[in-house]
Amino acid sequence: MSSSIVERRLAAIIAMDVVGYSRLMGVDEVGTLMALKAHRAELLDPTIKDNGGRVVKTTGDGLLLEFASIVDAIGCAIAIQQGMLARNASVPATEQIVFRIGVNIGDIIIDGDDILGDGVNVAARLEALCEPGGVCISRAANEQIRDKLRLSFADLGEHTVKNIARAIGVFGLAAKDIAALPEPKIRGSHRNLPAGPSKSTVFAAAPVAYPWRRLAFAGLALVTLAACLGAWWIRREAATTVPSPLASQLLLALQRHSPGSPANADVVSAYAASPLHRALAAPRGRSGVWHTANWPSREIAEEKVLEKCLQFYDEPCALIAADDGVTPADNGIWPVRDAPRVRYAGVFNPERVPALRQETLLRPEVAEYTTLAGPKAAAFHATGILILVTAAASQRAAEEKALKDCNADPARNPPGGPCYLYAVQNRVVLPLRLTAPMTPDSTAAPSPTADVASANPVISPRQSPADVFRAALSAAITDIAPAMSEQGRLATVTGYHADTSHKALAVHPPGNSWRSADWPNESAAEQGVLEACQLRYGDPCVLVAVDDRIQSKPSGGYWQTRPMPRVAYDGPFDPQQIPLLRDAMRQRQDVVDYRKKDGPKAAAVHPWRRIFITTGAASQHDAEVAALADCNSDPTRKGQDGRCWLYAVGDQVVLRKRLQSAMTPAVSAPDAPQSSNSVKPDAVPRKSPAEIFQAALSSLTEDLAPAMPDNRRLEQIMLYHAATSHKALAVHPPADSWRSSDWPNEAAAEQNTLEACQMRYGDPCILVAINEKVQDLSSTGYRRPRSMPRVAYDGLFDPQQIPFVREATRQRQDVVNYRTSSNPKAVAVHPWGRVFIATGASSQRTAQVAALADCNSDPSRDGKDGPCWLYAVDDQVVLPRRLKEPLSAASATR
Repeated sequence: MSSSIVERRLAAIIAMDVVGYSRLMGVDEVGTLMALKAHRAELLDPTIKDNGGRVVKTTGDGLLLEFASIVDAIGCAIAIQQGMLARNASVPATEQIVFRIGVNIGDIIIDGDDILGDGVNVAARLEALCEPGGVCISRAANEQIRDKLRLSFADLGEHTVKNIARAIGVFGLAAKDIAALPEPKIRGSHRNLPAGPSKSTVFAAAPVAYPWRRLAFAGLALVTLAACLGAWWIRREAATTVPSPLASQLLLALQRHSPGSPANADVVSAYAASPLHRALAAPRGRSGVWHTANWPSREIAEEKVLEKCLQFYDEPCALIAADDGVTPADNGIWPVRDAPRVRYAGVFNPERVPALRQETLLRPEVAEYTTLAGPKAAAFHATGILILVTAAASQRAAEEKALKDCNADPARNPPGGPCYLYAVQNRVVLPLRLTAPMTPDSTAAPSPTADVASANPVISPRQSPADVFRAALSAAITDIAPAMSEQGRLATVTGYHADTSHKALAVHPPGNSWRSADWPNESAAEQGVLEACQLRYGDPCVLVAVDDRIQSKPSGGYWQTRPMPRVAYDGPFDPQQIPLLRDAMRQRQDVVDYRKKDGPKAAAVHPWRRIFITTGAASQHDAEVAALADCNSDPTRKGQDGRCWLYAVGDQVVLRKRLQSAMTPAVSAPDAPQSSNSVKPDAVPRKSPAEIFQAALSSLTEDLAPAMPDNRRLEQIMLYHAATSHKALAVHPPADSWRSSDWPNEAAAEQNTLEACQMRYGDPCILVAINEKVQDLSSTGYRRPRSMPRVAYDGLFDPQQIPFVREATRQRQDVVNYRTSSNPKAVAVHPWGRVFIATGASSQRTAQVAALADCNSDPSRDGKDGPCWLYAVDDQVVLPRRLKEPLSAASATR
């Protein structure tokens, strides 16, 4: 009879699993798996290793761990739960991953790498009995640590559990008790837990021979000293500092923002240790993180980090953290935020240079750059480097030197990456992201003092007047559109010179142009070319030449763009308001009779002075599709210079919306054939004003907030349409909106909606509708958010300076009398127009806690639209700091 030897040993066992794992997976399978993976990599595995444990196996949402020491096992369990408290701090409660942990000590059976036996089964049953976030241990485990760790496990009594013959004694440490323990100084080390009085704390259950543990007498002396001074015991050989709660929250936030990206613990630790004011941002769509610190205010830190991040990664970035907190996410998503100065392409202006500190912008050579002698250029790096070169031998030489000096600047590393050309002469070219000179080798340097558009060229005996004209025109185009290629500039100059009068040429900085010819007079040529250029490129253009006369450069040195009113017109169809057309086209019969036609109809235009009209279509959608199709298939153009734009939908001009596809949704066909009495196609009723308004509003919000889900956009539009006047709607690109209604007049609706939107999302918003009027975002204000002064107010408390609240709230007695109320006191607000005040508190912090608690528990909101902000501390308004938690004592005095 054969027999086998069963290997056994005494061990400490941990069984742990995720509370509500099935629910989490059902809500967000991928997000849950990625979060769990991050917890394993960044907290669980390092803590297990540091405490001398090993992972026996995983069970989907759980782990089975083995330790040689029960003290190590319990120390590990406590450290994991403390770590999870920190990591869950910025995560919505419904998305938090919470563990239950059971710990036992007992005899186990070894089966390869697996372990079996009652010792394991008891640990599993303890885990099942434990409350979320807590630790439960067996009576045997409690007996072992009683004199070694000064922890108060509550006696939870005897429990009879499945597959265990005897009742087991259960002792528990609840999540709230773990939260009250001292924060670990070393990741996962039980040595940071309060130690008991016994000397056995040093050596008890220590199966691994750590080098310094051989120094027994020295160890005993240290224990005695620790007992006398109440010091923490530092764990064995590791001296790795545990991440602070802020660092832990940041690591988890970054993992949620960019799943699968490598964790950047060094950057996060550096951010947590950096001086205020500071901010951290990360690009959407790729791995990476950027942080910056030591700015004069939180708002400036946020602005600068977004500029640096966008420039370095060439991707819109999301603000992940500012000062001491992780910024709130919307359903687990941190929205990207714009950085307009990175996209600026006008004349050099120190106030438009991104990412730089004030001391750099105030340097004389920066402040006076536009007046300095050329040839000149500037190079830029997101770390805050701006290199200027003036009075160079040639334009290319200026660009080469600026880039070379910038790339050689040691401040560029870390993070590295190339410098970019910022300015060529006085024109900003940063959006082109040029890492090499833009000016070709063969281009001659412009005169340092010449005015390229008004100087009298020196005519050599061999130069004809035509040569002189072409040279001057080329110089003017170079000055206004430095990004235009040499071949493009030559083709523009040559083509314009060959055009027949009356003609005109316009330029769209920094790299495009439009020319137009064969007009009846100079005035028509000038108007027509500026309208066509603005329509083609989406922004006003600069008039460069009319016939053979080059425009003079303005005395201030800045070429002015000219917005054209007919391109922004959005009233009823009127042939005289159609831009860029010749009079013969306006007098065409289908154009003249357009308003007289009943039924679905539409018009489309192209800057080539072409208009296409469709009337009598089966549906409005079909009319728009047909007009655009006819225009885009125009055999005269053969597809040159881009697609056409929808000009009119019914009798309503919609050109300023810049639509290149149908605005009206297609209508599904009926399920059954129409009866003989059904309405004929030519009698289909036209869209109601409400339908036209909703379609226009949908189109504009889709244009300004393309990341907003379609169902949410439709819901917002329907709710806005149903709201009572006076009302307004604002958009926060790329995905958010805010609506507000029942105001006494339009002005109040507009102001308060923009204030509430800016407060809710942290950036100025764009007004898109007031009452039943969709806003005319003309070319000069298109996509331009409006910053609201009362949101930025940081003076003394004044009821008239509180944003987004109604007059009745300002006149409320506690608001009117706030300044005369006794300190300590505080105010909290919410964009719903809610104000909560706490006065005469026992301490300043108590006042802040009370105001925020009352605001956040407001039953009228029921938690909708995020938490409240601290508005005032005593008489000082602190709203611009966007505080959602009480100020610390140190912060309150900054």
